[in-house]
Amino acid sequence: LADAATPQACLAVFPKPDPTKAAEIRQRRLDAVTSGGLRLDYSVLCWRVSDPANVGGIARLSWCLGARRLLMTPGSANPWLPKAIRAGAGAHFDLPIVSNCAEFSDASQLLSAFSRILVACSARPKDSLLLTGSRELADTLRQDAGSSICLLLGSEANGLPDELMKSLNEAAPERVTMLHVPMSDYRQTASLNVAAAAGIVLHRLYSLAAGGDLLDPAENLINLEFLRPGRQAIRLKIPSDPLNQLGARLWPSSLKLSCLLMRQLQPHQDEQLGTCLELGCGCGLAGAMALALGARRVTFTDSSPKVLNRCAKQCRLNGFSMSAASSSFAEPDLKRFRASVGEFDCRQLCWGSLDQLLQGLADGWLAQPLDLILASDCLYDPAVFDSFFATLSGLFRLASPVRLGCLMSAHNRNPDWGFARLLARYGLRATPLTLDDADSVEACISADCLASLPADFASCLLEDETVQLFRVTPEL
Repeated sequence: LADAATPQACLAVFPKPDPTKAAEIRQRRLDAVTSGGLRLDYSVLCWRVSDPANVGGIARLSWCLGARRLLMTPGSANPWLPKAIRAGAGAHFDLPIVSNCAEFSDASQLLSAFSRILVACSARPKDSLLLTGSRELADTLRQDAGSSICLLLGSEANGLPDELMKSLNEAAPERVTMLHVPMSDYRQTASLNVAAAAGIVLHRLYSLAAGGDLLDPAENLINLEFLRPGRQAIRLKIPSDPLNQLGARLWPSSLKLSCLLMRQLQPHQDEQLGTCLELGCGCGLAGAMALALGARRVTFTDSSPKVLNRCAKQCRLNGFSMSAASSSFAEPDLKRFRASVGEFDCRQLCWGSLDQLLQGLADGWLAQPLDLILASDCLYDPAVFDSFFATLSGLFRLASPVRLGCLMSAHNRNPDWGFARLLARYGLRATPLTLDDADSVEACISADCLASLPADFASCLLEDETVQLFRVTPEL
């Protein structure tokens, strides 16, 4: 395999893997890692890809990004050439690779073998599905979940034959999807290398299979693990846009509030938490934690419909179910998901608007007495302090009695941003809370999870003065 003039001595001799046995092992492994998203069974078919380095690169990408197998038509480079094996970096010994697949040489054979054909062969956007930044691919593939999908890659020089494309589109146009990978200027940059294009498309497919179809392109999926002594850990997935400065981003305050919530409710674990409401929900981590701890119902509120949509997707990603009476701020298919614990609701609420609270009372979502109000990093700007406390005071009056008050986290961005006088104005009081050593952030969040968080999270979470915790209640 080595291309050096004087290579090292032979290490071992390996037989070529049996594709049938390799396919069985491959399927078991993929089933274990893609159980959270769409169940996609996709293979890669190289149509006369002639460069062994490209074949090896595509094999490596297929191996890493969840393809079931790699198929090669006659006229493609031998995938077992030393150059291809070197480029594969180990893929050949785990990924089922089948060469000289003459049975996939025409449109009818392809359509009989696969339920959908994804074609990545052109830089031209006309009549093609935009791959990046579009929800259409997820919507297209959702109907194919569990069926076999083929990613068809054309040769480096000529792409796919015109007659093949014509036959596919004439025979079953509804089962053929053209993919376009956007580039800076496709008129000057003629095309991507076939292996590079394969990597972009396969990454998108793998994201869909692993649950990433819920994410916008700019968002990251943050996996959180909260530890509970003697009980099963709570694992939550939170989409977060690191470039966003408001509700689309996960903030340290919500993590610390979630730790507090988990420890505060631990002594009452046999008593189910009833109804909760989160103000300025953003990513909705605190409300999701309440659901994971057994809350019967959590209402997420925010002024932005986009934020509420994102929050609803987060809840769907974590397996929570939407209330049948929920608002329209989430996709209708969310209502099909069964409850793992309680149910959630999404409502638009602008702080300072008593009319919206009264409307909530009339509509019924504010009719039940609340057990708990949650507020994470809502005091991010002095300009909103007054309207926030006006809304909080209104909730205490209209949804009383609020049994556990309001648990609130506040990021101390400026020591001059005091709010004590506003508490008195609205008849509220705030009791500072702390996490002791047994309940510290390090004790609540797994070490691997802490290490994977953005660098600025550690200082915010571990320094008591940066993120402060309070219980807000009506003044007696």
